[in-house]
Amino acid sequence: MSLVILRLLVKHIICLLLFVSLSLCVFSQRYQFELFGVEDGLAQSQVFCIKQDSRGNIWFGTFGGGITRYNGSEFLTLTSKEGLSSNTVYDILEDSNGNLWFLTNDGLCRYIPPAILSSGENLNNSLDGSNHFTTFKIENGLLDNTGYFLFQDTKQNIWVGSRKGITVLPKNNRLKNTGDLFSSFTVKDGLTDSIVMCIAEDQNDIIALGTYGGVTMVRFNIENVKNSPFELVDTITDNNGLIENHIRDIVKDKEGNLLLLSKKGISKFSFNESSNSEPYILKHYEGLDLFQEDRYLRLLLDSKDNLWLSTMGGGVNNLILNDETNKVDISYRFYTKTGLPNDDVWYMTEDFEGNLWISVNGAGVAQYRGGRFQSISMADGLGNNTVFTIFEDDKGRYWFGTYGGGISIYDPTKEIDDRLTTINTKNGLPEDYIYHIHVDSEGNYWISTRGTGVSIYNGSTFKTFGTNEGLSSNFILGIEEDSHGNIWVGTQRGLSKFVKEGNRYKVYNYDKKNGLCANVVYALLLDSKDNLWVGTTEGVNVISSDQLEDHETDFAAKHFHIDNGLINNEILSLYEDSKENIWIGTQGGVSLYNPDKYETGFQSFSSEYGLSSDLIYLIIGDNDGNIWFGTNKGIDKFEFDKRGNIVVTNYGKLEGFTGIETNHNAVYKDRNGALWFGTIEGVVKYNPEEDIKNTKEPLTHITDLRISFKKKELPSNKEFSYYENHMTFDFISMSLTIPEKVKYQWKLEGFDDTWSPVTDQTSATYSNVSPGKYTFNVIACNNDGVWNTKPITYSFKVLPPFWQTWWFYTISISTVIIGIYLFIRIRLKNLERAKILLEQKVEERTRELSQANEEIQNQKEIVDQKNKDITASINYAQRIQDAILPKPQHIESFFPESFIYYKVKDVVSGDFPWLMKKGDDLFISVIDCTGHGVPGAMLSMIGHFLLKEIVYSRGISDPGEILMNLHDGVNDTLRQDENLESRDGMDAAFCRINYKKGELDYAGAHRALYYIKNGGMEKFEGNKFPIGGTQYSSRRKINFKTHKIKFDKSDSIYFFSDGLPDQIGGPKNKKFLSSRVQDFILENSKLSMKDFNKKIDNEFTQWQGKNKQIDDVLMIGIKL
Repeated sequence: MSLVILRLLVKHIICLLLFVSLSLCVFSQRYQFELFGVEDGLAQSQVFCIKQDSRGNIWFGTFGGGITRYNGSEFLTLTSKEGLSSNTVYDILEDSNGNLWFLTNDGLCRYIPPAILSSGENLNNSLDGSNHFTTFKIENGLLDNTGYFLFQDTKQNIWVGSRKGITVLPKNNRLKNTGDLFSSFTVKDGLTDSIVMCIAEDQNDIIALGTYGGVTMVRFNIENVKNSPFELVDTITDNNGLIENHIRDIVKDKEGNLLLLSKKGISKFSFNESSNSEPYILKHYEGLDLFQEDRYLRLLLDSKDNLWLSTMGGGVNNLILNDETNKVDISYRFYTKTGLPNDDVWYMTEDFEGNLWISVNGAGVAQYRGGRFQSISMADGLGNNTVFTIFEDDKGRYWFGTYGGGISIYDPTKEIDDRLTTINTKNGLPEDYIYHIHVDSEGNYWISTRGTGVSIYNGSTFKTFGTNEGLSSNFILGIEEDSHGNIWVGTQRGLSKFVKEGNRYKVYNYDKKNGLCANVVYALLLDSKDNLWVGTTEGVNVISSDQLEDHETDFAAKHFHIDNGLINNEILSLYEDSKENIWIGTQGGVSLYNPDKYETGFQSFSSEYGLSSDLIYLIIGDNDGNIWFGTNKGIDKFEFDKRGNIVVTNYGKLEGFTGIETNHNAVYKDRNGALWFGTIEGVVKYNPEEDIKNTKEPLTHITDLRISFKKKELPSNKEFSYYENHMTFDFISMSLTIPEKVKYQWKLEGFDDTWSPVTDQTSATYSNVSPGKYTFNVIACNNDGVWNTKPITYSFKVLPPFWQTWWFYTISISTVIIGIYLFIRIRLKNLERAKILLEQKVEERTRELSQANEEIQNQKEIVDQKNKDITASINYAQRIQDAILPKPQHIESFFPESFIYYKVKDVVSGDFPWLMKKGDDLFISVIDCTGHGVPGAMLSMIGHFLLKEIVYSRGISDPGEILMNLHDGVNDTLRQDENLESRDGMDAAFCRINYKKGELDYAGAHRALYYIKNGGMEKFEGNKFPIGGTQYSSRRKINFKTHKIKFDKSDSIYFFSDGLPDQIGGPKNKKFLSSRVQDFILENSKLSMKDFNKKIDNEFTQWQGKNKQIDDVLMIGIKL
């Protein structure tokens, strides 16, 4: 994790002549290269030539290792085992038909790559029909079995340069006048020298051959059948204008001029069409010392018109042809001091995306993806790789404060080996661990170190302030100067303010006692309105400009934290952009403060939004209005489009940002708009003009189609059998800038409705593909999200099985139709016969039914009469039962606040209330007899009269004894001791109430008493056995317990039969349950008994819903 250090805000930079003695070191800015070697898959570390083919593959010709192909994800090597004539390859050419030609030290090889599924091209147009290697040697017409270069002109003729002259393979592979494969041009034909080193074609289709003896200009015409197809146009040597005959290389610029490279420099050649006396124009540019040496020199003119010179021993040089001085200048160089593995370069080429591929002798290949980032580290002379602070002085020098290496100063105006000087303790620094450097408005340097506090350098002397001089802490995390000239220093133990009084400074200290959110101050910012922002571990304080002079400043006046909008309380960095927005970097993301735009004042962003990490160590804006964030995983750019939407771009190692982990507030924007970042791996410079979006679509191909995961010979007509329906499509897309970021989407038309999610997978599998026509589509995007505008496709057809073909359907349907017709005909005849038989049976059955109907009608009349008699008897029984049972008004005469809720299932009921007054005692009970309807009513009559006899005639008043006598009476009446099958009986809740004494006695058989007192409920359980029934015969002694209760006049009692809790209903069709009745009583106990009666009836009715009533329901409530 990065160390927490100072934030740099430079307001005025002045000239500082710090020390007399400075230690020098070798230094240069290091460019970023992606290196490919043997360990990555390259066949050999010495690469003589590099070529990108039309499919996007990069081919490397090596010294003894054969040919290696790289497609962005893997390396493939072809050697003599596969048919290559020799494993040493000097040049590579792709012709207009997509064939590859390899010039080796033992012949010329033509290679036809395997066809790709999506190309649609006929690649089998080779000379002999082979689809592998074909080799051509001296015996086939070549001048020599080895050579220097390959070239295809605009007429598609292939040229081979060698030490014996030039050989041409015509477009149509045969010379018309001789029928030979090759035609040669040598010294005897007018060539200036037998050794041909290079070739180019000008805008007039004239071929320029560079030799050791000058330049030979020729035309090649295959139609010339008289003599030779070669036409000598001119020769150019030092006798007629060349500065030197030994031509190393030739390239054509965008104006059509030929640039001729020799030991003495570069000559620009063009034909002079306006003058007959001077047929051509030559302009010379004097070369550098490296031109003079006997080196291997090659030129490259890239797509941006940059001219490059690669050398053996001098690295790669970016050249400028200076028309004022007529000299060749070097703009910059790639060599060991700027990042190349060594200075010996064999070859250099450019791919279609603008990346440079550089063959470094013995080190493989270096890919240069542009100068977006440059780095400086200890390997280049930096004092230490951990850089905490950066700024640029008024002389354009860059100061890097390092951790343990003092201060390194980079001066880009000096010679490349003298650009870096280092200041450390040997030169007077109090310590080599530098956290921050700040220059105040008077030109004083404020330098904070690891443990000595802050040192002020005024140009001649140092003055150090630490805790002994009044500083809050010697560990300083931020320095800022306000508009009044006060210096604010953020430390681990609070905030210190330096106020200058004459030639001395007075220190004022502030901490949480003064309103700071926390004592640890990570960042300081003076905004455009002169407000001071203080970032701490527990939020942000904002001090207004008019308070900065007040030594008793109240820091609590304005502060922000999580509770009022911040994404996280631990503040790491602060920045104000050009629109006066305040960006606050924290350990949990970044918050943008703009109270005029956002309701809470803040908009926050985190890794979920696209940031590489939530640890925001630094923030800075560039000249284009973009906001940059440094994290522990790289740097991120917020770019605002025309609509104000944010586009997030991450930069890490793949993009060239090699430092990865940035340091706290170690960032600076220089006068040219470049951004400098301090990291744990040195300083990384970002050049915005080099950050060019990769607008090239990747080259995407469908390479193969596997059936059931296996490679098979595919049908030429693209028609597959129905059982070949498990298909895997393999594809690849070539974008070599950052191949790791190539993404794909695919869709199988006829199978998929939408495109697949974006992925890096290079295959797509489909199973159970039904018969039909399909087109597989695939698109890819490069590292900058540029997608293929048109999908790459492969159309095919899956044939149906014979039972799904049209002729099979026709035969099947015809067979079915005929079968149905025959079936219907036969069925109709059978139905006609059946109809006749049915009519006969109907007549017979009609007679039988008439007789049976008369009998049934007689029986119905008898049954109706009996049902009428039974109904009359039951209704009479109801009147008898109603006559003997108490009415609600009876109980109300004793207790005005009472009710009887009575709801019978049938006409007569097995549940009945019982009431009797004897002396001062009132006896009241709820009786639930076995069954309902007539059987229950009969038992209720028995119970009623037995109770009357027990209480009135026998004079028994104790409820328990009353129920015991009732039990015996039921047994005797129903003779249950004799009939062991009889289980008829009763449940009961029986009470004796003496109102004068306030006594309540209760006994129960399976029925409980619910007693309400002062808003609370007490439940008195009855005995767990019934009254009557053989299960408790006379041979077993049973007793009913009497509960004695003292009541107050405000108390109330409730008891009920089991018909209420057993009722089925409710949303889930379940029982009402005693617990629900109990809760209902308690919730509604304060209601009047009349209202209670209505509410229980409504509750029961709603619960029952459309269900049938399953039993008689009886409930009694009394307010005592």
